[in-house]
Amino acid sequence: MRSLFGAKAAWTLAALILCMPGGVVHAQETGDLNRDGEADVVDVVLALQAIVNPQSTLKHQLLRVYGDLNADGDLNVSDVVLLLHVAIDLPQDLTRPRPPLSGKLAYQIDPGATYPNGALMLYDFATNQLTEISKGWGLTFPQNPHFFRDGSKLAFSAILNGSPHRDIFVWSIGSSGEPGDLTGGNEATEEDPKFSSVDDSIVYKQWDGPKEHARIGVINPNGMMLVPLPIPSAYEELSMPFYLSDGKTLLFTDGRGMLEKSKSDIYKVDTQNCSNESCPKIPLEILPKIPEYYPIPWTLNRFLFVRGLKDDLFPQSDQIHMSDLHTPRPFRLPFNVENAENADPYPVDDRLVIFSSIRAGSHGYDLYLGDAVTGQVWPLTMYHPGLQSAGAELGPAYSPSP
Repeated sequence: MRSLFGAKAAWTLAALILCMPGGVVHAQETGDLNRDGEADVVDVVLALQAIVNPQSTLKHQLLRVYGDLNADGDLNVSDVVLLLHVAIDLPQDLTRPRPPLSGKLAYQIDPGATYPNGALMLYDFATNQLTEISKGWGLTFPQNPHFFRDGSKLAFSAILNGSPHRDIFVWSIGSSGEPGDLTGGNEATEEDPKFSSVDDSIVYKQWDGPKEHARIGVINPNGMMLVPLPIPSAYEELSMPFYLSDGKTLLFTDGRGMLEKSKSDIYKVDTQNCSNESCPKIPLEILPKIPEYYPIPWTLNRFLFVRGLKDDLFPQSDQIHMSDLHTPRPFRLPFNVENAENADPYPVDDRLVIFSSIRAGSHGYDLYLGDAVTGQVWPLTMYHPGLQSAGAELGPAYSPSP
């Protein structure tokens, strides 16, 4: 590392940083190397020092743990770049061209003047084709789209016209037929469907009474609805389940939803380690009085999630974070805007994330592409002007498959 980033260059950069106007992240997060409650320029200097002068002391070992912002197992220049953008809010290069994408994007538009019943949209980056796929399906408020691992199918939830309940549907992409209803005929409500990464199983949220009594269910590869997983709940509402790549471990949220938003935490559970009575859950993000929700698996043992910061201590709105699946080390991603709403992240690759945001220049919730390393943000209207409407664009999902 010395040959690429020597001590003189490191301390020259540190001196320049200290002369710049800076910002801080007001949270106990990864990046706060001196553990003073802020990720700031002092932490940048500590990170540089640990890189150019590695030692075997406990102090330096801890610096390398807390400074590993991208969770690749080491403290390096990539972590310093991340920390720089958070600590001093570096200006974005607005002239940087949009990244080339060739996959597909699915998202929902909530009901409004333009789409009274809501809409489910599909955009093909390769062909620049945007389609309202739910048009004519006889469904109300379709939401929560998720791609099958090869991009051939789409799972989502919606209300069939005339039904009092929301069900789980699956549609073969490109088909002229309507989607199949997997959970119709019961008295329960189902939403948040996510395909397994190894077979045709679908995990989802279900309740048949008060919403705060929601549980997590599974539809097996044969289309059979299984008994809900016996996961204990601290707040009685389990939601937002998502399979990890092994097809057996689930990330999920345990909370009270909109009833009491501050009570919402993120856990994981190994579904193959369940008895008939209980599935032991492991806490990942459980800060008291701070809601954490919407966990999405990422690469390199990382996951994305949303931390709600709307209270007296944290004046910002919801902020997108990443953390580690094995040793939770939350880090606020640099494409967030403070005092703005940043929600519903979905990874494109190991660096780019599509998300919804209410920020300067948006028309309510709009879709953006963010770079987790540089903090650069591109509105998705740079790809197609129709990707912004008068409604709220939410719940994006991306498939790299053509």
